[in-house]
Amino acid sequence: MEGRAFCRRHARLYASAGAAEFQVGQSLPDLDNRSPSLADYVGDALEPRVLQFLWSLCRPGTNDQVGSEPLRVVHPAGGGSRRWDRTWKIYDHTGVIVQVTVEADETRDPEVDVKVGRNTVGQGVPPWIARRRQGLPPLGAAADAEDRELFYASLWQAAPAQIVLEVEQSRSAIGYLGR
Repeated sequence: MEGRAFCRRHARLYASAGAAEFQVGQSLPDLDNRSPSLADYVGDALEPRVLQFLWSLCRPGTNDQVGSEPLRVVHPAGGGSRRWDRTWKIYDHTGVIVQVTVEADETRDPEVDVKVGRNTVGQGVPPWIARRRQGLPPLGAAADAEDRELFYASLWQAAPAQIVLEVEQSRSAIGYLGR
């Protein structure tokens, strides 16, 4: 891609995140670390339900918008391990009202978190990885699809209530009717 050689996993990430996240001056993800691809893959799977829910909270006749950000690397300001995330948010002319993030920390590979604001509302290891680690055979296509959907549903289960809470807090904190 663009004159650079990547394995299949990193080629997908490069295409998803773009060249800005894969600069020569910064270290690329380790070849055996799946955190970036997990954040992106799980983000892709959760995106339809996240966007549908966020749009449902936008009020007609207001400036409320829903946005999404591609996969990006987060370097904690105080040091610590890199994290990879995908983010969606409701925002208006005053700023972000609420954001939802799928995050994978490189030191906790292969665990994935779902956060609403700074609150972790879902967490887990994808079942296809857990099965592989336990030496279990792969599931058939239908059972695998069902297993994955249960995983995504468990990650998302607590998110809607926390999103509503944070949207209500954000809107009430402003203290004027236009929000």
